[in-house]
Amino acid sequence: MNDFTEVHTKLTPEQLRETSRLILAAWPGLTAGEICLFIARFKIGEYGQFYGAIDPMKIMSALHRFAGERVQEAERYEREKSRDRKVEKEAKGITYEAYLEVKRRAEAGDNEAQQMLKRPSPE
Repeated sequence: MNDFTEVHTKLTPEQLRETSRLILAAWPGLTAGEICLFIARFKIGEYGQFYGAIDPMKIMSALHRFAGERVQEAERYEREKSRDRKVEKEAKGITYEAYLEVKRRAEAGDNEAQQMLKRPSPE
């Protein structure tokens, strides 16, 4: 970002190191891919603009917002995954008529039908 922006005052090497240390301390779980995504979003102006100087506080504030978005995305992903599992589980069901046929076969001694009627183990 330091090289990308056209501002009068850029971050000094010490400011860059300190900002990097703060980021690692505050968000140790961020992956390199997530940091690249944050920088790309920052570059396209999603987290505001720099006016005259790159400010470490603006970077940290934007990263805080990004981290919140990251949590929301993870929660959305888990909800969708849970919904997909539920739909998949419901898709494994059978009609009442098919159940009656399996029950009839099980009562007649069909081992496969008897296994089908056993309660599935919890996942």
